[in-house]
Amino acid sequence: MLLTKLHKPGIDSGVIKRNRLFEQLNAGITKKLILISAPAGFGKSTAVADWINENELNTAWFSIDKNDNDMVEFISYLIYAIQNCMIDFGVEILKQLQSPNHPKAESLISLIINDLSKINQDILLVLDDFHLIKNPEITDAIQFLIEYSPQNLHTVMITRSDPALAIAKLRSRQHLVEIRAKDLSFSNHEIAQLFNKHFKLKLDEEDIATLKIKTEGWIAGLQLAAISLQNKSDLSAFIKDFAGNNRYIMDYLLEEVLNNLNSEVSDFLLQTSILKEFNAQVCNDLLETENGQSIIESLESNNLFIIPLDEERIWYRYHHLFADLLKQRLQAKYPNEIHRLHQKACIWYEQNELYDRAIDHAFASHDYPKVLDILSHEVEKLWQKGRCEAILTYGEQLPEEQVFAHPEFCIFYAWVHISDGKLSEAEKLLSNANDAIQKWKEADEKTQILKGKLAVAHTYLYSHYESPEKVLQYQKIAENNLPQNALLWQGWLWFSLGAAQFSMGQLVEAGKYFERAYNYATQIDNIFLISTIEIRMAENEQLQGKYFLAARRCTQLLNLIEQKGLSGLTTSDPYFGALYFIKGSSLFTQGDFEEAYQNIEIAYLLSRKSKDIYQNILPLMVYTFLLKELNRPEANEKIKEADELIKNKDLPPYVLSMYIGWKHYLLAEEGKYEEALHSMDALGISFSSEITYANETLFLVYSRINLYLQKYDEAEKLLLKIAKDATDGHRIERIIEVNIQLAAIYHRTHQEDKAIQYLIKAMEPAVNENLLSFFLYNQLLIADLLTLTFQHLATHQSTIPKQFIDNLKRALEKKRTTITQKTENELSEREIETLKLIAAGMSNQEIADKLFISLNTVKTHLKNINLKLESSNRNQAVEKAKELRLI
Repeated sequence: MLLTKLHKPGIDSGVIKRNRLFEQLNAGITKKLILISAPAGFGKSTAVADWINENELNTAWFSIDKNDNDMVEFISYLIYAIQNCMIDFGVEILKQLQSPNHPKAESLISLIINDLSKINQDILLVLDDFHLIKNPEITDAIQFLIEYSPQNLHTVMITRSDPALAIAKLRSRQHLVEIRAKDLSFSNHEIAQLFNKHFKLKLDEEDIATLKIKTEGWIAGLQLAAISLQNKSDLSAFIKDFAGNNRYIMDYLLEEVLNNLNSEVSDFLLQTSILKEFNAQVCNDLLETENGQSIIESLESNNLFIIPLDEERIWYRYHHLFADLLKQRLQAKYPNEIHRLHQKACIWYEQNELYDRAIDHAFASHDYPKVLDILSHEVEKLWQKGRCEAILTYGEQLPEEQVFAHPEFCIFYAWVHISDGKLSEAEKLLSNANDAIQKWKEADEKTQILKGKLAVAHTYLYSHYESPEKVLQYQKIAENNLPQNALLWQGWLWFSLGAAQFSMGQLVEAGKYFERAYNYATQIDNIFLISTIEIRMAENEQLQGKYFLAARRCTQLLNLIEQKGLSGLTTSDPYFGALYFIKGSSLFTQGDFEEAYQNIEIAYLLSRKSKDIYQNILPLMVYTFLLKELNRPEANEKIKEADELIKNKDLPPYVLSMYIGWKHYLLAEEGKYEEALHSMDALGISFSSEITYANETLFLVYSRINLYLQKYDEAEKLLLKIAKDATDGHRIERIIEVNIQLAAIYHRTHQEDKAIQYLIKAMEPAVNENLLSFFLYNQLLIADLLTLTFQHLATHQSTIPKQFIDNLKRALEKKRTTITQKTENELSEREIETLKLIAAGMSNQEIADKLFISLNTVKTHLKNINLKLESSNRNQAVEKAKELRLI
């Protein structure tokens, strides 16, 4: 951390007081934002710093540079700045940043807002040089901070150009005070104070008016002019001579200033201009001198655009505009020296462990081997601190062939690519890292550990590819090379192994691996890694039918996050939508559709903030399914939304299978059996296709469609195959679904005893967790069979408790009543009459004759009936009407 970035500029005792400007700033203290936007050299930072001192304001100052486009770096410094007002502020938030995977910027800002609202003091947050921020994620986060800032936070933004914020919106709501170049420009009175009182030059009113016209009150130009005039005999003639735009004036005046300095000081200015910040030590090293401190003190006393960055006056920087001009002059005077200067600066910063600055200078001198040499021992720290954007930025600037020769950097650069979904790029990096390590002759402990980390990166990669065989292959290499105390690496290793077993449907084994990963994660107390593992554990438990346990795990995790003061994460970060998704789907399986809907809706709304297709599509699919079950009209819009979402996306096999199955399930439920079957045939899905855990859901839908089309033998064989695999993998969901479909087949082929037997087999694993939803959404398929089974259970001994049967009957009745009330309100008396005649087997013409209406009217009634019942033909309309007891 560079403490100098958190220090407001020092103010010279002779600074011109800007009372007119202070009044504007005072008016802004009650607003959400004070925007100070003007080109370089208008005294923006100085004016704000002097105003703060004048009013003794409690200030969090953050001087931004281009490295702060790394989101983690920006949020960290934002918190450090606020800690200058309250020392223990945001400690838990900073912990969440110390991870290769971390919450989104907006979620972190939500936590900052929550913590600020608990502080019983006003804080002025100053974001200086905000124009250097180019990362839209950060700009959006600051927009969010300003829009939802608590009453005790007031933000000042200092910038050379207007940021991409909703300025017009803030202006219209009177939440904004704007200070522009015209407000910052020196008046004639202020020019007179600068030249006559501060520099003691005794200019007359005409000279002051001329300066005002020529500079338009531009402070940097005025200050350089004042310095230049100190050695002139004819002040008025000099003032009349210079003219032009601001850049020309600065060039002209800078030449005047440099000509009046001795060569040692002039060269000091030019050569140290390459440094963003400097102290006497780095200047001495750069110029091979011993009097850096005395030159710095002389520059400060002569007002030569040098700004102290700390109270002790150890670190300084040049005014940005002055530095730019000096660098241009350096390029013109000493072009061959620039490379050497950057190299020397790089060495000094590296020796003093200021690695970001060292890397900047190595890049400036195009010394890529030096960049990679520093990164080889620093990149893991960047990764652990969550500075993945910095790793990505460095990697993009480096020549590919040199990156490939440095396996340490390759590993972490690849990890960032994996997290971004760029799997092929990551695989290439890891392959080259492996080749580079193989060429190393030494096999010391460091190399051994590096091999272990490379193997973990491979397991992480192949868990995303859903390639369990390769995950298991690299697991052995990782175990043989990684020490047990590498807690973070061990956590990711066992998580990836759990994900591999999960993708194979080996849920019991997956649970063991996730549990081991969880133990490592809790030792390092990283809530994001803990959440990642716990969410997968809950998903794993759901598939084993342990819905109460899964929901409880999510609730406990939500409580833990709240205890750590991070509850804002769970309502703003899309990653935590999974907690609501799991809770909602657990409630859904227990037949509580309304409560399930509330949780799934939260999951869906959070998922819309994510770029992760996995986080997007699953909540949307279940949300749409629930809307259908609840007869909500917006369901069809969500289907279209899902179609748009997956366009041109590479979906993982498991997700792709679920999506295709979901689409065809919806088609089948609309009675479009032939269309659904034809579509699946076109995708190459058949009874001879290979069934895997990843595509199991798809084949359950395929068997369902064939069941509707009365292809019972083929559907039965397919279901029995899935049943064996599901039983071996302890996948309760699949077992219940398979047995329900088998029961429906046997019922439709008049094997009533067998049908009842299989429906009871479906109920048995559902009892402990009260899993009712499987029977509710299959109600149309097994309505008559349920009645027969209830009658059978009433007269025969069974393992199914009466409580479960009563719960199921109540849930079925509740669903029927809800839908019936809605449908009865929608269906007209004549439409119900028409339905009854259809059920009696009459043709459309016979119905027309019976009701004394035209054939076209009958067809219109039928069309309306299908729309209201969400059926697609006469037979399905009758079936649904009977289920709802409308006829």
